[in-house]
Amino acid sequence: MSHEPPSGTELPKAPAKPLVFSWQLRQLMAAANMFQTTELIAPLAAQGVELSREQVFRLVTKAPERLSLKVLAALCAIFDCTPDDLLLAPRRSSHAPH
Repeated sequence: MSHEPPSGTELPKAPAKPLVFSWQLRQLMAAANMFQTTELIAPLAAQGVELSREQVFRLVTKAPERLSLKVLAALCAIFDCTPDDLLLAPRRSSHAPH
């Protein structure tokens, strides 16, 4: 006997856990003595990324839901960092069974 649901029906999916991470752009800017969001406009433009003041403000002040690789690469170049420095994921528990 097959354990698959009848054709045309789907098994209920478990609710997805929200992906939680910490956006560290503001902290990287502060470490580089950049305290105004507008200070990021020129360095981004120098990397070939043209964003409006409003877009840069949103990029700095709250974690983006989507981020282009071009913007990510530009930020990494500007701050001499890696994506791991911009996005801090919560540490997983290291309690492995013995």
